[in-house]
Amino acid sequence: MRICWKSCSGASIAAMQKRHAFSFLFYTLLTITPAYARTAPAAAPANTTTRRQGSAESNVYPMQEGFVDAHGVMIYYKILGRGEPLMIVHGGPGASHDYFLPYLLPLTRHNKVVFIDERGSGRSQKREERSGYTVENMVEDVEMVRTSLNLGKINLLGHS
Repeated sequence: MRICWKSCSGASIAAMQKRHAFSFLFYTLLTITPAYARTAPAAAPANTTTRRQGSAESNVYPMQEGFVDAHGVMIYYKILGRGEPLMIVHGGPGASHDYFLPYLLPLTRHNKVVFIDERGSGRSQKREERSGYTVENMVEDVEMVRTSLNLGKINLLGHS
């Protein structure tokens, strides 16, 4: 079993795409989730107020969902939680983010977890022409979601 984590920015995604299209896809999920979920959140900056443990507001986690137009293909996303962005790429083809959701909910306590449905999968747009289903296009879809949602530097977790 192989475990890989990478932090990604626009430049590094393009570099990965040129070298090894599959290098950012990761091969395990359940073995790293328990350890990652136990990590402590980063300390809050000095000029912000921190929420008290147990306050009603700290028990509510925001959710946002929608579509990003990735060069003519509508890519579905769902964001849960707050904190450092963690983008989740499901296996496939044809699967969706739904099978990850119950297992990754603990990560939303300290991360802004961004689930996407790859092109042709889940709630994302399905195309008739097969030529659009390439690794390069799917990498571009991830990059379009990242930039359109102004996520900046992300952690990326994929499953295959």
